[in-house]
Amino acid sequence: MIVAIQIFITIKIGEMMAEEQTEKDYFPFYVAGTAIVIIAVIGAIKLSENEKFAPIKEQLKKESSQMNIRVISKEDYQL
Repeated sequence: MIVAIQIFITIKIGEMMAEEQTEKDYFPFYVAGTAIVIIAVIGAIKLSENEKFAPIKEQLKKESSQMNIRVISKEDYQL
């Protein structure tokens, strides 16, 4: 997908150099739109991973709280 974007950018730059720019250029909007879509897809994937591993995280917290005991050594209670 990144290669396709690079090829698109290269073609677009070549077209811009070959002809005079007589119409409004929407290239920055295309790049920004593509970036927003990619970021949205990555965000959706990350959220689904969080939901998938939520039960495991809860179990780890529970085990951690159960194991959270303090071991007292002789030096702690001797005066």
